[in-house]
Amino acid sequence: MKQIFLNDATQKAFDSWLSIGGGINPNPEDKERFYTFAYEYAKNNENIDEKIFVKICKKYTHTSRSVNRGICQNYYHRLVAIVNFYKWYQKNIVK
Repeated sequence: MKQIFLNDATQKAFDSWLSIGGGINPNPEDKERFYTFAYEYAKNNENIDEKIFVKICKKYTHTSRSVNRGICQNYYHRLVAIVNFYKWYQKNIVK
């Protein structure tokens, strides 16, 4: 997969999440891999545009299935929420 993140650990976690057989789905294994990616993303101060994230995510997801419609956008919004919480936590709790 093409390198889109500055940090190798973030890229590796992203690739691992997207490489699940059959594409990402709303199941516990996918969520666990996604949270690993989100942690690396936040920890390494990565920044990706929503359009790029969704475009890449859709390449590995069966978005024609009704259960998967909008899943890439939902994961991006989760990513933003996790990053915002991580930043708040680092600023206010970890001193």
